[in-house]
Amino acid sequence: MADLEAPQSITVLLFTRAFSPLYRRLCLNLAREVASYLYQIYLLPSCCSQSIRVHDLEKSTCKAMSLDFSVQYCDVNCALDWKTILYLSPRSPSCKIDLISGKKTPIAAMALPRENPGAICVYKTVYVFGGKVSDFLTSSEKYLLDQDLWQPLPPLPTPKYAFNPCHYQQDIYLPEVNNSLHSFHIFHIAKDSYQTIPFEITNNLNGCVSFIVGVELIMLTLSEKCVRWNLQTMEEARASPFPLKTRDNAYSSCSPLVYQGLVYWVNYINGHRIAFDPQSLSLRDLDLA
Repeated sequence: MADLEAPQSITVLLFTRAFSPLYRRLCLNLAREVASYLYQIYLLPSCCSQSIRVHDLEKSTCKAMSLDFSVQYCDVNCALDWKTILYLSPRSPSCKIDLISGKKTPIAAMALPRENPGAICVYKTVYVFGGKVSDFLTSSEKYLLDQDLWQPLPPLPTPKYAFNPCHYQQDIYLPEVNNSLHSFHIFHIAKDSYQTIPFEITNNLNGCVSFIVGVELIMLTLSEKCVRWNLQTMEEARASPFPLKTRDNAYSSCSPLVYQGLVYWVNYINGHRIAFDPQSLSLRDLDLA
């Protein structure tokens, strides 16, 4: 297999002072598109046993690297940037892993090591919500990358386990729901506080895969439902069945990636790579293709 390479640097020069406001806006839009391309994450890690497979979605290649510890089903990882993940485990030392070189950098231990928390990186801070020790947790904490320091977060309103937090603007959506609570929660980063959102659903969403495409929070449930929540109107846009076998869409142990209109994740039960088309609601197991 070919080694994964860093993306080539691109320099964009914008000459805006002498041009009309319309031209300046066009230049700024171009700059945003270029920045979006340069920093798009396209490396999908899959950890199993004592190795990590790195799938390059851009080149359709795969690279395997050995680890000096055993990966457990309850371990999670989240993307820190386009080539680095944070690996979190209640049994092995947590570390940063460079997906290009394979270099592992130890980090400070969590105050409370936990199984299957929801984890996401936003603005050089990793937020870790809930999880499980002997029981499901409300305990949450955050990791400051630049300081190698863990700090406590306010406890969750309700325990949460095995879910994918989603970042949108200044908020983190925590779409782990069960049908007895009829709500999910939003964590407001600036205020360090939670907001409860009423949510009527007849099927559990705990263990679901969640991600944001455009202005929709999409949740794929274990009961073969696709729930779409509009982030602008704050109401359900659509709930519809889709052709999956139960548990094929089980919670992802890594951050789901949106790449070229498709969503990719790793099924934590069997380690298979899954690709989902949010337009057609079709799903493909890449390791069975």
